[in-house]
Amino acid sequence: MILPHDSDTQALRGDSVKTISIELTDYNLHTVNTLWWKQLMSLFLQPGRAFEIRCWREEKEITAKASSYGMRSEDDCTDFEVSIKGTLTSPVIQDILSTNQPTEEDRMTEFFTIQVEGLLSSSHYGKEIYIFDPSEEVQRQLSAILTPIQQFFVFGEYRE
Repeated sequence: MILPHDSDTQALRGDSVKTISIELTDYNLHTVNTLWWKQLMSLFLQPGRAFEIRCWREEKEITAKASSYGMRSEDDCTDFEVSIKGTLTSPVIQDILSTNQPTEEDRMTEFFTIQVEGLLSSSHYGKEIYIFDPSEEVQRQLSAILTPIQQFFVFGEYRE
């Protein structure tokens, strides 16, 4: 089992469980399942939640698209990255989840980073996902999504 459940969850959750990490390590997953990232993201992309999308400055089209979802946060921009922050709406969620997967086999999304309200960070174009203090229900749903394809990932659990 890749994620803790039931009695294991009670022992692990407390204040000590901080983060579950999911890292895509086998890009052959594209030949088996390309929907996992969208299924996982749909657990966290909910109307009213705060988000941040980070893009590389040279990705002009992607940055423009992300900017249509929220406001550029100049305080959080770097020499290389642009930060767009806002509140998720149904149209924004629909757009993120309905966008075709990029043609690069190592990318699940066109955005370098998507963070949702301290709950989730999808980094490196969706190859690395960090879930912060997940509930038992979220862990159950993650397990349902990822167990059939677990051989393509490395999982971690980090405690404070």
